[in-house]
Amino acid sequence: MRGLFLKLRFFCWLLLAVAGCRVSVALGAEPITVRLLVSEGNVFAARTATQLETLLHNNDIDVVAEPATGSQKSRRLVVAIGAGAWRKAVDTLGPDVALLGVMVPQQTLEQSVGRRARLAGVILAEPPPSRLLNLIQLALPYRRQVGLIAGPQLTSQLGRIEGAAAERGLHLGIEKVTQEAEVGPAVERLVQAGTALLALPDGTVHTANTVQPLLLISYRNGVPVVAYSEAYLRAGAALATYSTPEQLARQSAEMVIAYREGKGALPIQSPRYFSVGVNQAVVRSLDLSLPSPEDIGNRLRQMKE
Repeated sequence: MRGLFLKLRFFCWLLLAVAGCRVSVALGAEPITVRLLVSEGNVFAARTATQLETLLHNNDIDVVAEPATGSQKSRRLVVAIGAGAWRKAVDTLGPDVALLGVMVPQQTLEQSVGRRARLAGVILAEPPPSRLLNLIQLALPYRRQVGLIAGPQLTSQLGRIEGAAAERGLHLGIEKVTQEAEVGPAVERLVQAGTALLALPDGTVHTANTVQPLLLISYRNGVPVVAYSEAYLRAGAALATYSTPEQLARQSAEMVIAYREGKGALPIQSPRYFSVGVNQAVVRSLDLSLPSPEDIGNRLRQMKE
């Protein structure tokens, strides 16, 4: 009986010690108050915000409608989700409020460089070009001639993209355009020489007026399009890699928690968590044989970006 009593006593002590450790960890994190600022009319951003709010509540982080309602003892953080919300935050927030951007286009970020001192971190809207090049290398290993239409937004990145393609044994053919009207002819030229077409985010190249003609020309010439969004996939791209609202919310929550723990400004990040989609109807019509999206995704996550 004495042995049993000692075991129970030790067990109770252990529980108290663990509880004490948890309290110490919680006390070690400085409290913060978070406000979510969401781009108006952006359903994707709104879904991301809903998911993020749930994750923050689960981690005992207060989410408020306005910064002023938070405790004065808490550090204040605004999470701006989407390009519109980011621009509004950059223009209106005072220097005492830190800013975390989510789904911020690269070009939008570059236009606002130097306009805010209290930057907590940024998650870009776009997947890195190297991830899409990896996707082509992995899913379409025999298609080495890759076409890319580059508008003004991609100009500064072309050297890095060409280098990344060369590292993967891909020959990148580039057509530069400056306006929507030039996209169709550029696609016609690229599909004559290319075996795959890479779609990277560019507001001049990929618009409501250009996406369908681009997909149709590529499809008629047997050239699969590898794209950067789920919407592009549904429209007719053969393959795409993209991040869902749930995945972006997960990464955002991790960054908020890191900021709460005192890690300060966090680096500009590409979307870390992502999915791979295959348009089965297009793949069958182009007579492509591909692994499952799950298999492609698992292998893609293991590749260096």
